[in-house]
Amino acid sequence: MSEHYQIIAVKAEMPQVRAALDGFAQSMGGHTHALPAAYDGMWDAMTFAVYIHEDWVALEADLGLMPALAVYLSYDTRSQVACRDHYSTVGYEHFSLLQAGEPIYVFTSWSDYLDIHGINPAEFAARIQPGDFEVLAGDDPAGQDFNYYAPYIFVRFVAPFDLDDFFWETGGSGQPPVEYVRLELPCGECSRYRLGGQASAAGLTWDTLLQQAWRRT
Repeated sequence: MSEHYQIIAVKAEMPQVRAALDGFAQSMGGHTHALPAAYDGMWDAMTFAVYIHEDWVALEADLGLMPALAVYLSYDTRSQVACRDHYSTVGYEHFSLLQAGEPIYVFTSWSDYLDIHGINPAEFAARIQPGDFEVLAGDDPAGQDFNYYAPYIFVRFVAPFDLDDFFWETGGSGQPPVEYVRLELPCGECSRYRLGGQASAAGLTWDTLLQQAWRRT
């Protein structure tokens, strides 16, 4: 079964996050609007189910994370933001951790394409807690198998909570969100700046997509 989803977790209060979403949409020439919590319509890259998890606001949507959106949320709220974007069918994986708009970790993998920022594979793999995570016999998560293990190390041992598990406990199980928020951007704008879409297939990096979006705004 194909799995595809994105999660953006923001360590801020709900009003801050909503204001930042509004600000981002306006900067791109668009706007946001809330949908009913019982919304059962289209779920895409710009329609977010919003959950509150402890002191984090979690936004879940279809694949296609926008670096500019993640950076804007982190910078505007002056907070930490953890992102996860995943599409199993095509072997696409992304995770990132930001602080006040600055990237701490960025990892994007798609087939033979790889973009890494701020990550030393050996140091990253050293975060594995053997009793809590199984490494297959013969695998080298700090070396030749790092690309496979990196997303799972991130969600288990680096992110503030397991983002994959959280998705399956909420969106995957049908648990109702606090609300749905849709970013209405000018036609075609968001697809130009998204990871996990044609831009990534063309080999564009997180930084390139980010710079393109900033030039647009």
